[in-house]
Order: sequence, then C-alpha cells, then structure tokens
Amino acid sequence: MKLDHESLIKYLWIFILIQPVIDLMTSLMVQFTDTVVTVGALVRVLFVALFFVVIVYISWTMPKHRKILYYVGALALVLIASLVVTILFKDPYSLVAELQFLFKIVYFNLALIALYLMFKEIVTDKQQLLNIVFKAFFFVAVAVGASILIAVLTQTSLESYSHTKVGYKGWFFSGNEISAVLAITYPMAAYYIVSQPSGRAKGWMIVALTISAIGFGLMGTKVALGGILLTTLTVGYHIIVNRFGNGVKGWQKFNTTLFIALIVVVTAHASSSFLENIANQIYQYENVVSQPTEEEQEQIDPDAYIKDNFHASSRFLNLILSSRDIYVKIHHSYFVDAPVAQKLFGMGYASNYSEDPKTVEIDAFDLFYSIGIIGFIVYVIPIVYMLYRIIRAFFDKGIKATFKDSTSIFILVSLAIACGISTLAGHVITAPAVSIYLALVMCLTLITLQRQ
Repeated sequence: MKLDHESLIKYLWIFILIQPVIDLMTSLMVQFTDTVVTVGALVRVLFVALFFVVIVYISWTMPKHRKILYYVGALALVLIASLVVTILFKDPYSLVAELQFLFKIVYFNLALIALYLMFKEIVTDKQQLLNIVFKAFFFVAVAVGASILIAVLTQTSLESYSHTKVGYKGWFFSGNEISAVLAITYPMAAYYIVSQPSGRAKGWMIVALTISAIGFGLMGTKVALGGILLTTLTVGYHIIVNRFGNGVKGWQKFNTTLFIALIVVVTAHASSSFLENIANQIYQYENVVSQPTEEEQEQIDPDAYIKDNFHASSRFLNLILSSRDIYVKIHHSYFVDAPVAQKLFGMGYASNYSEDPKTVEIDAFDLFYSIGIIGFIVYVIPIVYMLYRIIRAFFDKGIKATFKDSTSIFILVSLAIACGISTLAGHVITAPAVSIYLALVMCLTLITLQRQ
C-alpha cells in the first residue's frame, strides 16, 4: 500500500491522539499487574519497526536520501559496540535495563528521521499538516490536563513526589514525562485556539484549556508552572503583535479572555503548591543535609563528600537542577575512572554504578556517559543537522518576519520548552512518551520557518 498525503495526515492524527492513551494504559498495567512487558513497550516497539521501514523505503527509493541508510547503519554499529563494552567491562549490570535504555534513545532518532522524510517527500499540503498537528496537540493537552484534575477531585490521583513536595500526576505513572508532554504541547494548543475565528466554539476551547491548565498546575513541578507561564506570555505577545504589528483592530476579546484566564491559573498555582515545594526544597538544602565545618573541609576529599552527602554546589543550582549537578559530578567520576573502551563507547545505563542505578536526568549527560564519546557524536548527528536547518531557516526568513508570524512564535516556544526541559530536567530524548513530541515539533518548526 502506497502512503499518500491524505493517508499520512489521517494516520498522523490518530498516532498523536493515542499517545496519552498508551501512557495511561502503561501506567495502569504497572500499578495493577505483575507483567514485565507493558502495552506501551509493545506498541512503541512496533512504532520503531514502522519508523525503520519508512526510513529504508524512502531512502532506498530516493537516491538523494541514500546516505541516511549509512547513518542508521553506523548508529546501529556504535550502539552494538556500546552494549558489548558494557557486557565486558561493567559489573554489576542488567542486560534488560541496558537494552531498554538503548531502545528508548533509538526511538527518538528514528522517529525524527522518519518524520522528516515523510513530511518532506509525502506531505504536499504543509498548511494542512500544521493545522492537524496543532489540533491534535490541543486535544492531547486538554485531555491529559483535565484527566489530572478529575483524578485529584475524585481522590484517585497518584502523587508526583514521594516525600517533602506536593503535587499530583493523575493516573499516569511518570510525573516527569507527563509534565514534559503538557509543557511542550501547551503553546501549540494555545495557538490552535487563538487562530480560530471568534465564536461560541472558541469560547468553549478557552474553557477547556483553562480547566486543563488547572490540572496541569496541580502537578506542582517547575516544568508545569514554567510551561503555563511561557504559554501565557506567548498569548500576550500574540495579542500585542496583532494589535500593533499586524494592524488587527480592537483587543481581540476571546484571545484576551484566554490570556487573563491563564494569568489567573499561573498566579494561583505559583502562590500555592509551587511556593510550598520551593520552600520545602530550600529547607531540605539548608537543614536536612549536614554541612562540614571549616576544619573538616580541609580534611575531606570533595568528590567523596559529594558522593556521601549528595549536596548541591549552591542554593541556586539546587533550586534549578534539583541536585542533578551532584549526579553530573558522580557520573563524571565514574567516567574518569573508566577504561578507554568505556570512554569511547560508554558505561551503559546509569554508568558504572555500584548499587542502585541512578541517571543524571539531564539528557545530554545521560547520553554521553551511557554511549561514550564516539556513540554520542554519532547519535547527535541528526539533531545537530535539524537544529542547523532550523537556525538557517530562521535567518533566511528574517528576524522581523519571524517575530510577526504567530505560527512561528508559538512553535518556537514549544521547541524552546522541549530543549529547556531536556537540558534542565531530562526525560525528553530518553523517554519515548516525550521524545515523539520533540521530533514532531522540530520537523514542524523547520516547515513553519521555511514558509514564505
């Protein structure tokens, strides 16, 4: 069966909408069954196979893309080498955990390449593609955020944190991942609303997104508040640009209503659970972890002290990174002590841990330490290529034209949020439930900026 434009748009619509359903089913299976293999794992294995088939088919039938096959082959070789090095040099290690991690990171690269090729070679109406993805992101954001609110109101929600902090993640298993999904989809969901003509339907969309934002904020994470805040600011920017830059008369009462509603939600959450969580984090930093005296500091090995006490370098880093800088130092010490083979091809999942595996939870570091120098260089090639194309398209379009184009601004904000979460909190590139949204946003950003 040949995949044409209309079929691709239809399947893409379904593909995006079932993502939160897969996550919810996975969560329920983890909580209520003893099965090792979840629905999410099985379905995403099928997706990876589908991505691979698409890449091979388009690359083989179109010689100009043939070099992509060489890249996929090179990536497979370095990841196999990484696994072999892990088996030979790492003790202890879990083969299941190692394979799971490799699968998770491969998912993003193959999804990014497959989507790029399909959007470039199969999609003929780029505007229709943008419209369908914006609409799908709106439904995902509303459904997930509203489900969290319902779970909290019915007292069936799981908590985002196991101790000290306050927050809820609805019926989903990973608070970090679902928080990232909502933060990435919210700006595009908001754009879908502001781009609609005024009327009753648009009013109900505003109500739906506001209710969803309330649920999103109840997660109590910095990612949640940051996602809603940046979306709110982007809506405000859109109103101002339309009023003064694009000559739209009046203050666009529906868009202004959305802006005010989101401000109220941000303010309410910032003054409640968010501040409480920040206060708890500061208290833990200053009171729970003991500080050595000046005399003790002179006799303490800094690296050993870090490992034993897990103490952040400063209050600022502790608040921003939630002690992830500690794990960077710990994993770097593993890297320094590792043999040359592990430096080149990585130390595997969670590096050379001695007891309980713990990742850094910053994607770049987790990738670098797990697959090594060579593996990391090969892995990031398509990411660097896409970012280069996006930056080039940004300047080709022109800064003024880009910032007057609301579509470009909203999707750039989504991309910036995704990259920011990946850099500060992780669980983006290394989490298939999230990385698929980043792959979509990167491809759509390029398409949007290339439009005249």
